[in-house]
Amino acid sequence: MGHLIDTLKEKIHHHSDPAAHTTKPPITQHNATSSPQDSAIATHNFARNTKSLPAVTWDDGLAADATAYAQKLADEDNMHHSGVEGQGENLYWSSEGNAELADAVQMWLKEGDKYHGEKIGEGNLSDWGHYTQVMWSGSTHLGMGKAQSKAGGTYIVARYTPQGNMYGEKPYS
Repeated sequence: MGHLIDTLKEKIHHHSDPAAHTTKPPITQHNATSSPQDSAIATHNFARNTKSLPAVTWDDGLAADATAYAQKLADEDNMHHSGVEGQGENLYWSSEGNAELADAVQMWLKEGDKYHGEKIGEGNLSDWGHYTQVMWSGSTHLGMGKAQSKAGGTYIVARYTPQGNMYGEKPYS
């Protein structure tokens, strides 16, 4: 595994150590030699660590669900939420065929600039709902998948359990 991923894991592991917060690399960095799965997990957990949230772990079952749904979206070449009960879901589409899982996570995290601590149901969820799902403190498992449409676009789906964005609650305190 790449040096940057190891560094991020070490910082996340020692999140209670104040010294670990002094030299964080920018969240936009991930090691090109790490797997897409490792980069996506590291990007999630680096961001979650900034709020002292527990790390998410990869779940192969969620990844299989996410991959199957990404393929369905790519086959239809139409993006819409699945409505699956019990799983949080973030969607991403890029016109470029080389989009990676971590690219989607980066885009979702950019919504954090618009989030100001509202409870779900207050404010505009469409402006920051992807961010709050990534940062939902109760979500502990993650699986992601991607597929390419015939037109060359990339669909990326993330699934989370327990699901986040619960009405009347905040993602973290």
